[in-house]
This record gives sequence, C-alpha cells and structure tokens, in this order.
Amino acid sequence: MESVSAHGLFALYERLGFVIVSAKMSAKKTKSKDGAIEWKKNFAFPRGWQNKESTDSGSYDKRESGFALVTGAKSGVTAIDIDDPETAQNKRLMELMRNCNLVARTKKGYHYVFRYDARILQTAGDKLDTRNDGGCIFVAPSVAYDDERRTVADYKWMRVPSDDEREPRPTVALGFRRASSSRTIGPVSSARRLPASTSRTGAARRACVRFRAWSTRATTSS
Repeated sequence: MESVSAHGLFALYERLGFVIVSAKMSAKKTKSKDGAIEWKKNFAFPRGWQNKESTDSGSYDKRESGFALVTGAKSGVTAIDIDDPETAQNKRLMELMRNCNLVARTKKGYHYVFRYDARILQTAGDKLDTRNDGGCIFVAPSVAYDDERRTVADYKWMRVPSDDEREPRPTVALGFRRASSSRTIGPVSSARRLPASTSRTGAARRACVRFRAWSTRATTSS
C-alpha cells in the first residue's frame, strides 16, 4: 500500500466504520532479563475509552501520537496479532491468512483484521494474540520514539479493502486457534472457550481444508 497521509487514514477508518480512540503514546526504558536496557512503547488511554461508540473521525484527538482501533462488535472487527512471524506456528497461520485484505506491519510482526466473529476470544499466547470484544489494537499513524528519535513502535497498513470489498470472516483463524492453548484475557460470556488440541499439525491441516471451502463460498457471497 502506498504511503497515506494521516488525514487519509482517518477518512479510511470512518469509511470502514471503525471506532478509534486517541492515546498518549511514548517510549520508556526498561531492563531485559539479562540486564540490558531496552525501550518499549508506553501509552495511556482516556478514561472510559471502552464505552466509546462513535465512528466519526471528529470524535478523537488527532494531535495525539497514538490511535487505537476498538475491536469487537463496536467496530465490527476481530484482530489477530502476530508478534513473531518467524515461529513455525505463526508461519502456518500467516499462510492460511494470506487472503486477508486488511493487514498492518507492526514493529515486531503483523496485525490481521477480519470481520467480527464473537466465537474468537481475547487471548495472549506465545507470540500470538487475538483481540475482540473489550480489546483494541494500535493502528497507523501511531508512533513512539526513544530519546534519540529512534522508532520504538510504529504501524503501517500493507493492505486495505477497496470501496466494494469487505473484510473476510476469520474462519481459518478460528479453526487454527483450536490447536493452540492460550490464556483468555477478555470477555468470555458471549463465546464458548475453544478447546486445545494435542496435535497442532493436524489442526492446521483441518483449518486449511476449512479455509479452502470457505474461500470458495466467499467468492460467490456478498
């Protein structure tokens, strides 16, 4: 995707019906396990951000350095957050999600954004997170710098849907997540917990079959 101005991004979010929350984003020094100094993003959301429902681009402060997309039913999206694209599990999942048309590059990996599916819970896994009702993901033009103006965190869209496209449903991700055991961190009342499987390879294969079937149906649906 070509470089888009901040104004263009805000217009895009309004067109897609996204609820956006502005946040104060900065960077802070931390110590790693081996004692090395590293910088990590630091952010603060306004009070009550989870209750926001307006999709109007004038409903948030564009002077801030951070912008978050509220996931779940409010924005009509479910997000898969790949923190490390080099793990075997994430490589398989990314291949299965190759037809996703709303993908962002993050500092460490990728955000894949799909149409909302209440069956997917918020989870924090091994280099793989999901965000749904009650959650959010940072989006462009969010950025954080260290004291020497080196980039600590930034987000850039690689693909966005055209005017006549809709984000696909995360059928493949739902199937694949059955193979992973993750800690639930979000609301669980609206969805049942997905059981863990002892065979990730087998589940990935079954998810691929479901993905192909879903892709065929998707080409003929609205």
